[in-house]
Amino acid sequence: VIRRMSNRLYIPLPSFSSRKELFIKVIEEETKRGNKYDLNEDNLVEISKLTKGYSGCDIKNVIREASMQPIRSIKSSVLFEMSIDDFRPVTKDDFLHAIKKVKSSVPIKSLEQYDIWNKENGSFQIEEEDS
Repeated sequence: VIRRMSNRLYIPLPSFSSRKELFIKVIEEETKRGNKYDLNEDNLVEISKLTKGYSGCDIKNVIREASMQPIRSIKSSVLFEMSIDDFRPVTKDDFLHAIKKVKSSVPIKSLEQYDIWNKENGSFQIEEEDS
């Protein structure tokens, strides 16, 4: 795909602040749909730090996996008798469980190669910003 484009662009993985903002935006959208989250600022900071090296798609998968934990914690015999209001909110522990299960899809070696390529051939330098 890269050969077909007239310009080659290297788009780096999301920085700490971008990951945090992505978590906030997706959680806000999911909350509008009726999903419940019990996270504070410190939780978001910790989750954002733990997902260093994750792509935007990886982060969405983490959120999806964390959102399934309240459902999985309920016995299947009562699951179909419950309303959405009966489910507990998604917590930091659900995210920590999801991060253990959903790994980054981008190998570190690939990132190193892309960084080298961008330094040699890229049209702009990437500012490093991560915590």
